[in-house]
Amino acid sequence: MAALAAQPDDDARVRLVDRVWSRFGDDHYAAFLHLLCAVQQFGNPRARAVVAETLAAALATARLPAGRLSAWGSAGGSAARRVGPIEFLCAWHAQTGSARPLPRADFTFALQRLLELFDTSEKARRLYIEALLAQAGAPIEGAFSRPTRILLENIARRWRAGEPASRIATQATVATTDPQERFGAPAWLPR
Repeated sequence: MAALAAQPDDDARVRLVDRVWSRFGDDHYAAFLHLLCAVQQFGNPRARAVVAETLAAALATARLPAGRLSAWGSAGGSAARRVGPIEFLCAWHAQTGSARPLPRADFTFALQRLLELFDTSEKARRLYIEALLAQAGAPIEGAFSRPTRILLENIARRWRAGEPASRIATQATVATTDPQERFGAPAWLPR
């Protein structure tokens, strides 16, 4: 975190984060998510603030580190899209077809840490909520299944309403595991 804080401006910090995450590579984007969760869980308030402000600058300039996600329903990953940390986490947990879906406990833990980290910067929080709502409202080249888009929308709306990260993460898993979705509406009813 010292190297990040030592950078002269937001642009230099975003470039440094980009270099760090790109070393993980697409196949190891989950390791980058682990790093972000560790900053939130173990970093001091200054470290969390620097990382959150850097991620806000990355969001504002469309340079948020993104993992490669095969489009939902594509055969053998023939169509792929880059998505941010929360979207990647939600798709990993909720979309069918993943060789190893992210277990509920791991999803809840990671989602809470990511939300808390982005909450450290009001700008990052606001920009990410807007991005999640936009992605949930418009199917992007098949990147997300319907349940994943609903999950993204529920997270964004609860986050925008000011609910604590722990409650959002806990309720998000309920919405993905119950036979009903959208907090009580049967899954088969049209919206």
